[in-house]
Amino acid sequence: MNNSNKALTTNDIVSQVLSDAIIYERINYAMKTILNAHGGQSCNHWQTTYHYQGLQTAYQLLGFTENIAFESITDELHKAFFIALKEDQKLSSSDREPAPKLAKTVLSNWMKIIRNQGFLN
Repeated sequence: MNNSNKALTTNDIVSQVLSDAIIYERINYAMKTILNAHGGQSCNHWQTTYHYQGLQTAYQLLGFTENIAFESITDELHKAFFIALKEDQKLSSSDREPAPKLAKTVLSNWMKIIRNQGFLN
């Protein structure tokens, strides 16, 4: 896939999520995608195709253009997600849409992990 768009850096995303409503909505939708992919089931199913596709969709919704090997960061993202869940339990029981604080917490954890893995500058 040939994509000439420059990928967003960690700082780009973190700064925009605080000021740009469109980026925030993407993140919120991405987090809802991850929640739906997880489905509230036990943690041992996260490697299923459905969950993987949910993470891929969320990644694309966040605006990244690099081709990341998801196998290498999915476990860390999963851990970041559950760390954030422990930090903020404000989920709607009706549609499981994450509270803004949860979306930002997961995003922050995810960005740190991806940066530490060397995927982002």
